[in-house]
Amino acid sequence: TDIRHIFDLNKEIKKLKKLLPDYDGSFGEYKKKDFLEADLIIYNSKVDTNLKELTEARKAEKECYDEFSFPLKFLKQNLILVCGSYGQTTIVQMIDFALKKENIKVFSGGDSNNPLINYFLEEEKAELLVLEVSPWNLKNLEKINAQIIIYPNAGDNYKNFGCNNISEFMNLLFKPTKLSSKKTKYILNYSELHNHPYIKDIPGEKYWYTRKSKDILKDENFQGVSFENRTIYGSFYGDHSFLVHETLVQGKESKENLLAAI
Repeated sequence: TDIRHIFDLNKEIKKLKKLLPDYDGSFGEYKKKDFLEADLIIYNSKVDTNLKELTEARKAEKECYDEFSFPLKFLKQNLILVCGSYGQTTIVQMIDFALKKENIKVFSGGDSNNPLINYFLEEEKAELLVLEVSPWNLKNLEKINAQIIIYPNAGDNYKNFGCNNISEFMNLLFKPTKLSSKKTKYILNYSELHNHPYIKDIPGEKYWYTRKSKDILKDENFQGVSFENRTIYGSFYGDHSFLVHETLVQGKESKENLLAAI
């Protein structure tokens, strides 16, 4: 069912017909009976969870899930979450590329281009899921247990995600840190988040990445990835270094995304 008219959904309907030639649809309006007669309701993460029809369905004890929370009920694989308020896509793609080079079976997605629910259409099951997590996906999230959570930033663009103020947005953005276990590891952008109040109380190990050298940071407890003289240095599970002769990655944010993926 979709509030948009069927003529505005040409591409989507074609895809749906390929998967389910005998599907039944309802377009241009929400019909109360569609919700009350359903066994299970899965809705887009951007749909208002307090939509009248959804509220009535819950009162009728119908199961209602958004498209991000529903698949999580069935997943047992390790999860890498890339959160934040922007820039998650590049990090997900870089991690996906690197892991596949190591012949690790990966599913990457989670946001609008490749929703998590698409994983169940894959013929081959993945060992690891790398998920781009929009703040929209977090609104109805009640349970998650990720092995690694990456935060490249925490911007102030709260209006883009239907929040009333910055405090409400920050509580939403860092919701996964409250739901995860003490074993979860965090990869964080040093320049953006080192002194952020929502980061200080996070349980679990923290690993940082920065375009600066460790000497400039003067942080004795620094563990993670830094950059100096065309060399990427890593201090995690031992010390590592990668000499960068040339890279197609340009721009401050993109270079930081590369360090996060490493």
